[in-house]
Amino acid sequence: AVECSTKNESDCRHVKKPDPARRCYLPPCAQWKTGEWSKCSSPCGGGFKTRAVYCIDVRDNRVLRPFHCQLKGRRLLLNISCNTEPCLEWRAGAWDECSASCGGGIQQRAVHCVNVEDKTPKDNSMCEHHSKPPDSQKCNLHVCLETTGFPCSKDKLSSTFCERLRNLGKCSTPSVKHRCCATCQRSRAVNKRGPRRHPRLKP
Repeated sequence: AVECSTKNESDCRHVKKPDPARRCYLPPCAQWKTGEWSKCSSPCGGGFKTRAVYCIDVRDNRVLRPFHCQLKGRRLLLNISCNTEPCLEWRAGAWDECSASCGGGIQQRAVHCVNVEDKTPKDNSMCEHHSKPPDSQKCNLHVCLETTGFPCSKDKLSSTFCERLRNLGKCSTPSVKHRCCATCQRSRAVNKRGPRRHPRLKP
């Protein structure tokens, strides 16, 4: 309140009356505010997430300069690490030689789960969320052709197995004739000579 010292307003009419009130500075109600974390920058091998951090006046949600929030403690984290597990993948080796030169065979290769960065092997179960490459495939599917002019000296399969196929009459099959050429040739040679005849005794 503002009043004349004599308690009589007329005694102070020639003097400028002071303002009964004035504006004063009130410090803002400052507080740190954070935004949402971003997605991780990498799916594996170590990445980071970021977020925005603001200093605001909570009364009107107005953004302030960071120094206003210094008394509220340390500024909140702007980024954190994420997805620190190593990156893994399937690694396939070279194909082995085909099991047959014609008529259809199988070739195989080794497929392992490895660390992408240092190529160290890991348990295959750790790569199950990735599509595994095939570790075997068919090969040399073309029909085996009987060669002429070059004698066959050795079967491509075991002799026991070839003899079993010959006894079953499979030598007429092109693939068997090629893989068991020695055994099948012996069979043809016996057939050409015919059954062995024993000499007759004269009475």
